[in-house]
Amino acid sequence: MINGAAALPATSDRDGMYQIHLGLVCAALGALFFYFFLQCIHRARLGHLSDFRHFYYAAEALRLHRDPYQSWHHGYIYPPLLAFLYVPISNFSENGAALAILPINLLCILLSLLVGSREVLRRLSLPRNGLTVASVMLFASLLSADKINGELHMFQTNALMLLMFTLALRFLEDRPALAGLALGLAVNIKYLPLIFVPYLMVRRRWRVLIAFAAAAIGFALLPATLSGWHENLRQLSIAYSGMLQMAGVNVHVEAASVHELAGMLSVSITSALARWLSPDGSHNRRALFATAALAVATLAASVSMYRRVGLPFLRWPGPVGQRRRQPYRALVTVEWATLIAAALIFSPQTNTRHLVLVVFVSVLAGALLIVPRPSQATRSLSRTPLAIATAILLAGLLFPPGDMHWRTAEHFWFGIGGASWCLLAMTLTLLYTTTVYACTLESRSSEGFSEG
Repeated sequence: MINGAAALPATSDRDGMYQIHLGLVCAALGALFFYFFLQCIHRARLGHLSDFRHFYYAAEALRLHRDPYQSWHHGYIYPPLLAFLYVPISNFSENGAALAILPINLLCILLSLLVGSREVLRRLSLPRNGLTVASVMLFASLLSADKINGELHMFQTNALMLLMFTLALRFLEDRPALAGLALGLAVNIKYLPLIFVPYLMVRRRWRVLIAFAAAAIGFALLPATLSGWHENLRQLSIAYSGMLQMAGVNVHVEAASVHELAGMLSVSITSALARWLSPDGSHNRRALFATAALAVATLAASVSMYRRVGLPFLRWPGPVGQRRRQPYRALVTVEWATLIAAALIFSPQTNTRHLVLVVFVSVLAGALLIVPRPSQATRSLSRTPLAIATAILLAGLLFPPGDMHWRTAEHFWFGIGGASWCLLAMTLTLLYTTTVYACTLESRSSEGFSEG
């Protein structure tokens, strides 16, 4: 009785400290996003809406049965689905429409952080209590704070893309149709999800792939309910032709006004190589070949990491039940993050605002860096390389400061695709760290993964 009674205060103290820590982390997270919200409200009231006007006027044009690709400054370059989804708010004023989108974007980012943190922790067999989930959310938010803030300031669409990527991973095993649905919606907003097509084929995720294709077609044709069948097909042709033209393919039809490959708006490695190899835009194929060579070298380095720790790169088990066991669950997590990063690193149209998608990479890094690990074998693994790579990524995302005297440095840093090179270093380090970690995990099914 004495020992039991003596243990009660200690247990109560631990519970009390847990609640205090959880409260502090949640308060910090709430304060950060409330600050973002207030800043965006202020910018909207001043009329600083950035590229949101392209979406707004394209939606208005679609509602009035006009050409969205000829609206405002001809800056709408996406498939017609986005304009279609924005039609309801096109009845508002510009500022009113932006303020209507703001809470949706905030919710998309917060849901991405919450679902992503829980899913990553589950797939890595790490504790998933309230404190660990909230801590990973806060870590990822702080690491990507500049890009989250920029995304919200511009009332952009990348928050929706981030949520769709996160939900696709969440439903990958248990609800493959929903995973494909999420990717099919995302690819009709921007083309980045196309990078998942070869991956799903290699990993034999056929149900996800079929659902992806069906959803992509369905969402592409959805605006026809407003604009009509022939007009919808014409608009799709304009959007796709713009991407082909940017890549150097001659098209003889109307095309969206996509920025050229070497344009300074893109901070990807692909665009950086184009600025170096074809500054006048006449030899884009040189840059594309150089990008392909770098991508192959990156893939070769990834394969080498798998082989070094004795993990299969291509020969995964056939039965679905075995693929849900470790180390495969952990590998899917880092492969998903790697694909998102690769889409940013090698895309010909990676603007700085697109880097909000790095949030998913930040979630995985946070889980491996700050969450207590489940066994002595995993605890003995060094966190130092990943911590260094995370610091490099943070520097790459923040550099240079926004003051006027940094304009030359900014031009140089954007010109060489500095953020993308830092992201590449982070991605390779994260891949290595996770593969080593996955080798130490017990091969068993985890809670929350059904075998049906």
